[in-house]
Amino acid sequence: MTLSCRAAVAAALFLACPHVLAQVKNSPLNLDLSQPITLERAIQIALQNHPSIGIAKSQVAAANARVTQSMSSYFPSIAPSYTYSSQLSTATIGGVSRTGTIEQGITQISARQLIFDTGKREEGLLSSRYSEKSSEYAYLDTRQAVILNVTTAYYELLRTRELVRVAQSNVDRAQTTLDSTKAFAEEGTAPRKDILQAQADLDNAKVQLIQAENNVRVQTTTLKNAMGLLTMTPINVPDVQLPPPPAAPDPTPVEKYVEIALANRMDARRDAAAVDASRHQVKIAAINAGLQVEADVTEGYRVDPDPGENRTFTTTFSYPLFDAGLTRAQVRQAKASLEQARKQLDLTKQAIQLAVEQAYLLREEARSRVQAALAAVRAAQENYDAATASRKEGAGSILDVITAQNALVVAETNQVQAIYDYYTADANLRRALGENDVFAGGGKTK
Repeated sequence: MTLSCRAAVAAALFLACPHVLAQVKNSPLNLDLSQPITLERAIQIALQNHPSIGIAKSQVAAANARVTQSMSSYFPSIAPSYTYSSQLSTATIGGVSRTGTIEQGITQISARQLIFDTGKREEGLLSSRYSEKSSEYAYLDTRQAVILNVTTAYYELLRTRELVRVAQSNVDRAQTTLDSTKAFAEEGTAPRKDILQAQADLDNAKVQLIQAENNVRVQTTTLKNAMGLLTMTPINVPDVQLPPPPAAPDPTPVEKYVEIALANRMDARRDAAAVDASRHQVKIAAINAGLQVEADVTEGYRVDPDPGENRTFTTTFSYPLFDAGLTRAQVRQAKASLEQARKQLDLTKQAIQLAVEQAYLLREEARSRVQAALAAVRAAQENYDAATASRKEGAGSILDVITAQNALVVAETNQVQAIYDYYTADANLRRALGENDVFAGGGKTK
């Protein structure tokens, strides 16, 4: 590529594509935590408050500034100046020593324009532009990571609340069993030792309820942390239950999802842009290690004293004949950095493929478990109803009721776990595909 072509490409890169930050700005939110917070609102709060988002924005701003610095070499630098000097001198003339002071003030303005520097400014601009794109992709990738953390924390909070309902239902059933057992014992239709068994089962159910309720408090704190909130103010979410997922498996093969992810993921684009930036850094290092030609022109005008024009054209030819291996080592370093950037891109692609495959398999496995769990809950409920009915008729024992009751708890717990495992895996899959940031134009999977 000729130098003129490089300059054209650099200018095109500078002028094309508005910055990503302008596309994803959010309006300030009123952080009123007294109202139930939906998942969408929780994500919006996180995108405005999480420190990692602020860090990523600062990195983009720094990259933008470096592009401006690189572009500045295409324009003249204009610097007005005023120089004041006072010189004291002593001279001996005819055997007589005389001392005098000479004062001078010079006011001038000058403009310096770099004309040619062996292509370094073109390569520098391209490198800084690719670095800018890399930082913008990193910003979007950070957004997606924050969204995933908030989504999974939100689902975990809903999960723990559902498990509280299961635990509370277990306590209610255990209390009913204890009350009926006491009544049977007073009637003489059941031994009094059954009361101890029913009481122990109720106490165990209360312990499980206490643990479930504490898990809700812990998960609430986790959600606040994922949202980037540093506050002791409690938050609450709407009292909703996520529906079971569709029973039909996803018809899209995992290979297609991997292909989509490799094309969409912002961290892959970030690393690809970093490779391009490193490639231009290698070219700059190679220029510094070879024959360099630099030409510039300076146009000046002295205002006072003696107004007049000054113009200077300078051409410099240089070659690092001996620098103790500095410039050649810099070339090797730049090439090593380029190879490192390429390997990092390979690692990122491997991680993307692994994330897609794992999330896909876990989601489909959870989908299957949901259907089995729903059937298990129906069967366990029927078994519990039959056991309690038999107990009332005097045909069943307390152990039959407690066994059926525990089986129902296990089935209900498995159902809750399977449903929320599905939604969590689906959130991970959308993140793995790079499509979970709907606030920046991302999409959703099936």
